[in-house]
Amino acid sequence: MKKILLATAMAVSVAGLSFAATAPVTDFDSDTANVQLGYAFMQKAGENSGHLNGYTAGLQLGVNDKVAVEFNHNHIGLNNGRDWNTNALSGYYAVHNNANLYGTAMHMNDADDHKWGYQVGVVGYMPIAESLEGYLKAGVGHNFKNTMQLGVKYGLTPALTVNAYYEHDSFDDSVDHVNGFYTGVGYSF
Repeated sequence: MKKILLATAMAVSVAGLSFAATAPVTDFDSDTANVQLGYAFMQKAGENSGHLNGYTAGLQLGVNDKVAVEFNHNHIGLNNGRDWNTNALSGYYAVHNNANLYGTAMHMNDADDHKWGYQVGVVGYMPIAESLEGYLKAGVGHNFKNTMQLGVKYGLTPALTVNAYYEHDSFDDSVDHVNGFYTGVGYSF
């Protein structure tokens, strides 16, 4: 119960700080939380091509051995002085030892546009070597049309992971796509 209260407090703090394209949920442990912070680099967003940067943050909570929930925020600074942000709430369900289904509700905004969208998809993952896991996330939806994420996650300790991935998202939005590289760190408690 203490972990759930701490995770809830952290989620509220993350939302308040307005910090997520984070590494997807691949492990489901009841009453376990994972906080992720990341850096987005070499981003291309719509007509704002080039080397845009941003940050990500997310909180994942294992409900049981089959279900997890995740809140995340993604921020990209655009060339024209506007900022592009997404906030997402996702649910994951384990259907196989190496595959999860997910559903996401998302709010997207920049200076000109605010939209809600949803997406459904699958996350496939597998061990590559000891403490190293590869994953692929793919989904389709409305307003938040298509996503593809390909990455690796390395466990430095049982509680501390680092990750790196490439993500491409397309939107029905003034920013019609965002793609680029991410790196980050996750801590489970």
